[in-house]
Amino acid sequence: MTCRDWIEVVLAISSFVCALVSIIIVIVTIRQNNKMLEESTRPIIAIYSRRMHNGNMPIGYLVVRNYGQSAATINKFNYDFDFSKAYKPEYAIVQNEEFYEIDWLKRFEGDVIAPGQSEICFMDFSQVNKPVNFNVEYTSGSGKKYVEKYTVNLTAGSMLKADYRPDDENKALLSIPVLMQEMLKQNL
Repeated sequence: MTCRDWIEVVLAISSFVCALVSIIIVIVTIRQNNKMLEESTRPIIAIYSRRMHNGNMPIGYLVVRNYGQSAATINKFNYDFDFSKAYKPEYAIVQNEEFYEIDWLKRFEGDVIAPGQSEICFMDFSQVNKPVNFNVEYTSGSGKKYVEKYTVNLTAGSMLKADYRPDDENKALLSIPVLMQEMLKQNL
């Protein structure tokens, strides 16, 4: 072999190595881009409490919200607290003992929550005496499964000062616009 042949062999091998490295870099970049795209468009479920004032008493809500960019289907919604005494029956259509026998929060299972959408459950947070651990499993529209674990102190903001609302003889009429204002302010 001549010197020229050796140079051609070395150039051929180095071209092959450069092409192989380029292909590997492209594959790694595509995978990273897919992961970043998936993370930026995935559903992100959050659980928190929200208190509103309707003119004469504070109202508590447990809120399950999708902060992500795609829909989430709730597969499992588990927690380590018995909410049976915390559900507020005053505003329920059915006001009987069966109301307390239903685990209302389990009804989140199977629900589809669109991006930016909230699902709320009316509650009496004075009945909740400890932080609650939630375990939520959900699926994105692409079929990817996610598991979120939260410890939420639902009563943390319940003692904050609310806007003063004077008592009025027409409390029912007053409570509607006040509650609408509260909902707009808090953007449930």
